[in-house]
Amino acid sequence: MAEPLLLKGALRRPAADVLIKQIDGPPSETMQIAADRVRVEREGQATRNFSLRRAPELAVLAASFDALLAGDQQRLAQHYQIHLTGPSEAWQIELLPRQARLAKRVRALRLQGSGSDWHCFDLELSNGEASRMWLGEVAAAAARAESEPARDALCQAHPAAQ
Repeated sequence: MAEPLLLKGALRRPAADVLIKQIDGPPSETMQIAADRVRVEREGQATRNFSLRRAPELAVLAASFDALLAGDQQRLAQHYQIHLTGPSEAWQIELLPRQARLAKRVRALRLQGSGSDWHCFDLELSNGEASRMWLGEVAAAAARAESEPARDALCQAHPAAQ
């Protein structure tokens, strides 16, 4: 079985209509969603610019981050079926796309944490691919972890247990 590709980077929200995902290389990559435009810069490749109309699933994902950050359940419910499980010290929110076009690409989004802290954000694509972002203090612990099971365990752990 192949080992997962581990990348380090940051997710930033410098303004209400801007979301930036930056991956430290190699190869480095920066994706910026600003208003209705996407800009992708990848090391060794030409910069790509395109409208969110060409990738409506990115528009929904960006809107999802907005709604999650704002704690806006009503806005999330417009695009997803919402399933909240677990106690406050180890909760999970699973978002299942309502729109067929998004569901064709995205199977589920999952956010795990404890209390008001987010630990992990998972994106599960319909083609079987998945990505996980460790967030906040958990990201530093994940970088130090020596195995995939140890990194994954951080998603459910209470911060005091790390």
